[in-house]
Amino acid sequence: MRNLQLVGQVLIQWVICFSTMGVGISQDSNAVEKELSVPPMDFHEYPRGRPNWINANDLERKEIAVTSARETEEDATREIIDLKRQSALHLLQKAFLDEADRELIAGLFSDAEIEKLFVTKNYSGKVKVGGNTRYECAAELMMSEEAEVFFKLNLLNQQIRRRIKTISISMLILSCSFFVIGWLVKIKLVERASQG
Repeated sequence: MRNLQLVGQVLIQWVICFSTMGVGISQDSNAVEKELSVPPMDFHEYPRGRPNWINANDLERKEIAVTSARETEEDATREIIDLKRQSALHLLQKAFLDEADRELIAGLFSDAEIEKLFVTKNYSGKVKVGGNTRYECAAELMMSEEAEVFFKLNLLNQQIRRRIKTISISMLILSCSFFVIGWLVKIKLVERASQG
């Protein structure tokens, strides 16, 4: 009988022990559920009006520039301007290979000209990142015929200017050389005349 009482007490203690563990587990699982109800920090939730062209795959003569999620609209606007410059450069480099270096394009194309000659679509909107509202901008850029003609004409003008500059410098050096030679010859002639 005593053994039976001991076994009963052990069983009761086990039941109490496991029931409290079960309560602890269910409380922990509720805590996990509450944590998962907040989106992860890198989760992006885009609005319904966000255009599909931002995720386009056919980019043969196009570039899609998309900013990262920014805290303010101004930050997103500043970033998209830089991205448009980089995308225009990339389009020109694809079209003209080595002729399109960064300095040349920076000198030829202002932001307004990039907007006019390359940008076909613009977008700015809100995006939720980890439950926080952020801002993004996007632009579709395309190599237009007008941009190609503009670039070729300006490239030709720049080459002509370089050649004229080279010729001018050469002429100046030659003129100075002739002046110095003429001056030396004159000095020699004066010396000979004074000796003779």
